[in-house]
Amino acid sequence: MIKYFFLLLACLTGGTLAQDGGIDTQTQLYIVAGILGGACLLLTIASIYNSVTIIGLQSKLAVLQAAGSATVKAISNVAENTPKMPKDPYAARNDPYRRPEPRGDYRMERQPSRPYHDDRRPGPNYY
Repeated sequence: MIKYFFLLLACLTGGTLAQDGGIDTQTQLYIVAGILGGACLLLTIASIYNSVTIIGLQSKLAVLQAAGSATVKAISNVAENTPKMPKDPYAARNDPYRRPEPRGDYRMERQPSRPYHDDRRPGPNYY
């Protein structure tokens, strides 16, 4: 921030002195060259800073990509080592944890209701 203030002050001073005729042409050229040189120096520093930042980001990205590819490789290794379905179609029927298959196309219907019949009641000839 202070550098910008000095550059602005140098520009204003050079412009004021050039109008009054207090400085010759050679000194004006030195002032302009100094201002342009300072601006180039600031741009060079900014470009170096940007390059260093980009290199740092690329190295972090490479680390993240390596971790991601290692994760994908580990997952694919686990997927390759998991047991596959057996080729034998009857082997699945012997699995004790498998739900049994239905035994045909019947549906379980509700039984019709019957009246309550108590066998303990005395017969009609009891009285």
